[in-house]
Amino acid sequence: LEPLPPARDAAEDAERTAGWSWIFRAPAITLPELIEDGGYFFVGRHTGLFPYQPFALVALLLFLLRGGWRDPARWGIVAGLALTALSFLLWIPFNWHGGGGFVGNRYYVMAVPGFLWLVPRLGRLAPLAGYALAGALLGPWLLSPYGIVVPQPTLQAHVRGPLFQQLPFERSLREIPGYAGVVVDDVYVLGRKDQMRVILPDDGGTPTLWLQGDDRITLWLQSRTAIDAWQLALRGPAPGHSATVRLAIDGAVHATTLDGTAWSPPIVLTPTRAPRVVRDRQFSDYEVVFDVHVVRLEIALDGGVVPAWVGEDVRGFYRGAALRIAPAQPDLPDVTQ
Repeated sequence: LEPLPPARDAAEDAERTAGWSWIFRAPAITLPELIEDGGYFFVGRHTGLFPYQPFALVALLLFLLRGGWRDPARWGIVAGLALTALSFLLWIPFNWHGGGGFVGNRYYVMAVPGFLWLVPRLGRLAPLAGYALAGALLGPWLLSPYGIVVPQPTLQAHVRGPLFQQLPFERSLREIPGYAGVVVDDVYVLGRKDQMRVILPDDGGTPTLWLQGDDRITLWLQSRTAIDAWQLALRGPAPGHSATVRLAIDGAVHATTLDGTAWSPPIVLTPTRAPRVVRDRQFSDYEVVFDVHVVRLEIALDGGVVPAWVGEDVRGFYRGAALRIAPAQPDLPDVTQ
C-alpha cells in the first residue's frame, strides 16, 4: 500500500501559524496611530468602550466624583485596565477589537468587570443613567437578537442609526463588516454596502458606483498619493432629482440636477487643506504598512427608482444616482465620457 500524502504542506503550515506571529515581533505602530486608536477605543462607532459598555463610563464617573480616586488600590485597578487595553493596541493595531463578526470590542470585554471595583458608592440614579445610555445606543441591537432586518444584513446594522453616525469611523481597522470597497483609477473608494453598488463593465473599463436614493451617502476616498482636486459626475435614473455634493475638507457645497439620461456636468472638488494621512490597514498585513491620504465625500440624493430585475444583484436597491469619480488632472479624460 502506498502511504497517504501529508494532510497539508509547509506552505499551509506557515499560513496557519502566521496569525500568531504577531506575539513574537516588536509592535509596528506609530505614536500618532496609537493616539488615534486610543480615541477609537473609547468612542469608536464599531468598537468604542463607552457606546458598547455604557456602565463602564458610569463606573469611571463615579470613581472620579465619589472619591474613589483617593484609594491607591483603585488606581491599581485603573492601571491594570489601561495596560490591558494598551497591550492590544500595541501588538495588534490592525485587529485590536477582535476581528470580523464582532459587536463592540471582543477582546477587551474580559476586562470590563474590573470597572465595577472602581465604584466606591453607587447611589440611586447611577444605574438608571447606565440603563438609559444602553437603551439609547444598544436598544435596536439588543431587541433583535437574531439580527436586524435591513438591506445588506450585517451585525453592524445598528451603527446606521443617527446616534452612532455621530461617532468616529475606525479607519485604522481592517475588514469591518457591512462595508464594501472598490479601486477606481488607483483610488480606493469605501462605503456602506447598503448605500453603494459596484457595476463592473463587460469591457473591463472603469467601474460605475450606484448610490442609494433618498439618502445621505458617505464615501471614503483613499490614495497612496495626495490628490489636489477631484472630478466627479452623477447620472440619475429618473428626471427631476437633485443631488448635493460635499468634500469634507472642501467646505463648499455643490448642487446639481439630474435629468434621468445624461451625466451631470463634471463637478470639481478642491480640498482647502491637506487630506488626513493615516496608516493603511485595509490591504496591509502586519509587516508591510503604508501611509495613505484619506478624504471623506458626502453626497445627498433626494430621489431614485427601484430598477426592474434583469439578473443583476440589485434587487431591492433604490437607485439614486450613478457616480463616476477620478482625480482631476489634465492628462485624465472627462469622467462623463
